[in-house]
Amino acid sequence: MAFTDRQKINMFTKALIAGVIDSESMAAWYESFFPFAFITDSSQVWLQIGLLKQYPARNRSVAIDNVANHLQGVVEDLSQPQNAVRLTLMTGSNGTTWVAYSVYGDTTSAVLKNWLLPQLVPQPNGSPSNGYGILLYNGDPNAGGTLISTTTGGTGSGETASQSWFFNYANGLLFLSPDFTGTVNDPYIVGFRYIGNTVDDLNNVDDDISNLQTQIDSLSSNVSDNTNNIATNTASISTITTNVSNNTTSIQQNTESITELDSRVDTIEDRLNATGLIASFSEE
Repeated sequence: MAFTDRQKINMFTKALIAGVIDSESMAAWYESFFPFAFITDSSQVWLQIGLLKQYPARNRSVAIDNVANHLQGVVEDLSQPQNAVRLTLMTGSNGTTWVAYSVYGDTTSAVLKNWLLPQLVPQPNGSPSNGYGILLYNGDPNAGGTLISTTTGGTGSGETASQSWFFNYANGLLFLSPDFTGTVNDPYIVGFRYIGNTVDDLNNVDDDISNLQTQIDSLSSNVSDNTNNIATNTASISTITTNVSNNTTSIQQNTESITELDSRVDTIEDRLNATGLIASFSEE
């Protein structure tokens, strides 16, 4: 027998509100054993959310100005009718599920995810930045498409209120109630997408670090070679200095020898003069 609606509601309530999960419908949330968690694609873990929060947008004009002047390269502005994204019907969904593929009708193309959820960028008063919210059109808004408000097709009020459509900002998916598929059969959206750094970009950081390490290793090798050359040159200089010192000593010794010889010559001359030999030689 399948889960009853009440059992499913109890399970979803514990998971989405209390962050715990099991299928025991009689157990209270605080009696559950296991935490509830999502598996998140690394390309959808935003690293610049802090920057986004510095620029709340109470309306469309402020949002456009924020992106143009402060969030270039972090947020993509697709808010104008000429930039509207046409959604592609998911096969077999009977008109209830539409996907924001990067190329309309091409299910092999990338899905345009990471639309900027207004609640992620609260205004100073805590309200969502509705200026960043998507707008839904039936038909091309640049060619007379009809704006579909958030309340169009809704039923009931208060606790019984129910909406006719939902947009999943994280995954670029539009969900229509079966009764609303006749009203919206060619959906387009305009809005803003996060295109800043994600955890996925950290893979590139690893490559950058690896490249830097290679460069450091190369520089270290060059420094080592230069150090060896300096040591060799220093040794050569030391040898040359020693040779110069030795030559200087030899020159000094030779100079001293010459001086001594000069002195001896002078002495001999003096003796010859004393004996008159030099004079006799001179007369002859």
